[in-house]
Amino acid sequence: MKNKLHLITYLTIVLITWLLVPTSSWAQGNGRMSCEECYNQGYDDGYDDAEYDCPCPPLHFQNLGRIYVALALGYNSFLSTQRLHENNELIARLRANAAGFLANIYLGYGLLVYQNFYLGGEGFFGTSNAEGKSSVNTLGSWFHRQVSIGNTYGLALLPGYLIYNTLLYFRLGLLRTAIETKDYSTGALTSNVSETNWQNGVSYGLGFEMPVYKNFTLRAEYNRINYSSFTTAAGTENSPSDNQAILGVQYRFNY
Repeated sequence: MKNKLHLITYLTIVLITWLLVPTSSWAQGNGRMSCEECYNQGYDDGYDDAEYDCPCPPLHFQNLGRIYVALALGYNSFLSTQRLHENNELIARLRANAAGFLANIYLGYGLLVYQNFYLGGEGFFGTSNAEGKSSVNTLGSWFHRQVSIGNTYGLALLPGYLIYNTLLYFRLGLLRTAIETKDYSTGALTSNVSETNWQNGVSYGLGFEMPVYKNFTLRAEYNRINYSSFTTAAGTENSPSDNQAILGVQYRFNY
């Protein structure tokens, strides 16, 4: 899992740095593509020679392709509320906050369906290094809970609206996430149980996307995820949720 996180993190940082640090031709053109680059990107003002296809028009979201791939980095704050039972009686509550970094890859399709109204869909795979733990003392024993977040995958629908060349969209998705738990106690009551549960979740949030260079766009999102509750072999009931802030770079193909 750590190797996947490191690889996606490295690729995303390289792409964002490449986009934010202008190339020589881009810098010499004061932020515009050269005439030849502009012509090669499909802009033709009607003259026969590329040298007359200047200045380049500004980047327009409408002219970008529909199929895209994306890499993204983010920070997630995962919260798991646990209820401990002994002989079917509630004896304690714990709240484990697992915070850490995440990295996602996306493959999607989206287009303007009517005037400025946008509709897209995407599949994604990601991983996280978020970890956290909590403890409580009751009935003469210390109860400890450790939570780690692993891989995740899912599908999402992205309806949106284009405003001044920036796409604002709402995210609604379904996903599955590996949640690793370790429950152990010391004192009068002793136990040690570790397990991994793949839990279904519903995600919703807001985001925006804007063109930055040729077919590349930047995207940012804030998402909330509510997972289905589950009970571990140690007898703890869990109600997990997650909050995510994500920044990524996206490439839209010319079709």
